[in-house]
Amino acid sequence: RGHDSKPVESISTAAESKRDTEEYIHRLEDEHAHHSGVDKGDTSDGPSKKEAKGDVVSTRENVWQSLEPFRRGRNPSREDIQRVVQRYFNEENGASPVSECKQAFKDLLTQTGCNKYVDNALLDQAIFALAPDAGLVKRADFLFCWNYWMKSSRERRSALLIIDVQNDFIDGSLALRNCDANEEGVEVVPIINTLRSSAPFDTIVLTKDWHPPDHISFHTNLTSSKLYDDQQNISDIPLFAEVTLKDGLKQKLWPPHCVQKTQGGELNPGLEHGRLDYVVQKGVRSDIDSYSAFYDNGRRHQTELLNILRKHEIVDLYCCGLAFDVCVAYTALDGASEGFRVYVVRDACRSVSNKTASEMTRKLEDAGVKFVASADVPSLLENHSTNVTD
Repeated sequence: RGHDSKPVESISTAAESKRDTEEYIHRLEDEHAHHSGVDKGDTSDGPSKKEAKGDVVSTRENVWQSLEPFRRGRNPSREDIQRVVQRYFNEENGASPVSECKQAFKDLLTQTGCNKYVDNALLDQAIFALAPDAGLVKRADFLFCWNYWMKSSRERRSALLIIDVQNDFIDGSLALRNCDANEEGVEVVPIINTLRSSAPFDTIVLTKDWHPPDHISFHTNLTSSKLYDDQQNISDIPLFAEVTLKDGLKQKLWPPHCVQKTQGGELNPGLEHGRLDYVVQKGVRSDIDSYSAFYDNGRRHQTELLNILRKHEIVDLYCCGLAFDVCVAYTALDGASEGFRVYVVRDACRSVSNKTASEMTRKLEDAGVKFVASADVPSLLENHSTNVTD
């Protein structure tokens, strides 16, 4: 998916007929066997474009409705879920063949204690919603959907926004450990992974700084012609200084970072993410920076984020990632201004500067943004889903 801001919503329909669903699932299983070198007599490359035309979001909703009897039973504990995931999902690539994923789903449904029969039609529909690729389902997608399906209500919908957990901010050209706050960006990775695997979010969005090589924020690209005062001697302007650009906007000068199609711009390899996640790029224009995942710094252009959240009728927005005092904070402020109930998961963030972190904390509090700990989020979401007024 790379630069695409849309999740995989075109794997297949929720099954226009039971026969079509079964044929598609069998094809996925055969496709995995083909990719794995197992001869099952079918060397097709997977579903055709015609077969891959549906909407996994509506399919996910259909499965949620079908699972109502199971939600009345015992919700498997986190330890139960971990045991099932460890059994059926490959630790190295975080994926499971379709057939194994179906068994994992069936095992968890059995643990609810519901005496309703888990039929193949329900299992097949669940596989559609999990958006398999090459006959494999990603662990992140399985856990996202399971948490979603076990929510008691969907009256108040929530999104997790994972901001800029990219290599350059962790161990690259703008590693936070080398900034004033001297914090380790990599520390947020396991916290975010646990958060997304345990909390029942309705939507998950990842953002990426995605700058062209000639981006205005790079100190190495500074020329006097770009400055409001074009008589300034640019050799006297240090890295991390703030300047006024020709258009009147303030701009902090950063080292080159998160350049498009470079390793530094990619998500950290330890960060769990799935095919059902949205990926939104920001800072893609050469002439203007974008701290917020909603708008550029001049609010002249917006990303796809607002449309994604509106489409999914999101009410609560949980923000985490890098860096707290820059992109996380500006995104949270814009989210509050757009009317979302915004929460910053503070232990899942790291900062550039202690000074600016304190300043942005006050601004966020003044804007009505709340701070929460990652361990408290799962219960908050469950409470919110049944109480739409708190």
